[in-house]
Amino acid sequence: MPPRTAPPSRDSLPPSNALSTLVQQRPPTTRSAAEALDVDLEETRGILAALARDREITWDGEAIGYRAPEQRLIEQVGEQLDAGRAHLREVEQLIARLPSLLEDWSIGTDPHAGRSAIEIADGPLHMEQLWTRRFAWRSPRRIRMLLPDVAVAERFGHDPESAELFLHGEQVDIRTVVSTAQLAAEPERIAAVMAPSVALRAHPRLASWIMVSDDTVVLPRQWGGSPFEGIVVITEPTVASLAHAHLDGVWEQAVDPRRPRDRPWTGVLEHLARGASIDTAGRALGISLRTAQRRVSAAMRHYGATSLFELAVKWNGEPSASDASDAGSAPGDG
Repeated sequence: MPPRTAPPSRDSLPPSNALSTLVQQRPPTTRSAAEALDVDLEETRGILAALARDREITWDGEAIGYRAPEQRLIEQVGEQLDAGRAHLREVEQLIARLPSLLEDWSIGTDPHAGRSAIEIADGPLHMEQLWTRRFAWRSPRRIRMLLPDVAVAERFGHDPESAELFLHGEQVDIRTVVSTAQLAAEPERIAAVMAPSVALRAHPRLASWIMVSDDTVVLPRQWGGSPFEGIVVITEPTVASLAHAHLDGVWEQAVDPRRPRDRPWTGVLEHLARGASIDTAGRALGISLRTAQRRVSAAMRHYGATSLFELAVKWNGEPSASDASDAGSAPGDG
């Protein structure tokens, strides 16, 4: 049946409704799309133009191209993650300015005017004193830490077993992100200070250490500096909420170190699992798009997957290194 040439008497067909019909029938041209949608050519062109703008399809004015839903989803989530990473960088820049701004503010503040939300301390002992003073009378509920160097945690001198009793007993939700480089070079050193209840991930780029506990934020006096040279403590719910959001964002970008690392595709699949495209994953890992694609293809052969969706299901269902150890097999076996 030829497409209509006269405007339809009913309301125009919304592009979102038309997409379902187009995906089901996949007409290759504008004219065949008009026939499938049972609308005139002018309305069909408007629908195709709108869908192409939203990148639901490709359309050059005549030929129509379609992508599998999982490919479009991966691309969309990858775009959102790219935007999220840019936002995280902006938030980090704001947080990085805080120590110097707060120190300038404190100079003009009357020290006898009452309790301040800001505390600035010098010297190497203040981290230990802060921990004892803050948590001796009230157990934290949520702790987030970025540790470019685990020397910060080592300074407390708490053994993991004692820390585990406290964290498990008080049901503390604690997440820590460490440096990917330090984890690779000194895994035993990191394991020696991390209690089992600490959820751990690794990130390749941590600009500075920072700790957030409930409504309290602890920063170095100089962003990227050592906590043993001085700290800034901010007890203010709004600032703490911002810091929690930033650290949770970094956590989402970080990698679970428990997954076997000896397979070449692991890094790419971890990025895809967080919604990145293959191209975005390759850029994040410093490899070419072709190399990233080869690694995904190798993973698909390994798992016997015929699509990215099937690969994701099979890869995510694979036991982690800790699960494999519990089952009596070595990480990476099979």
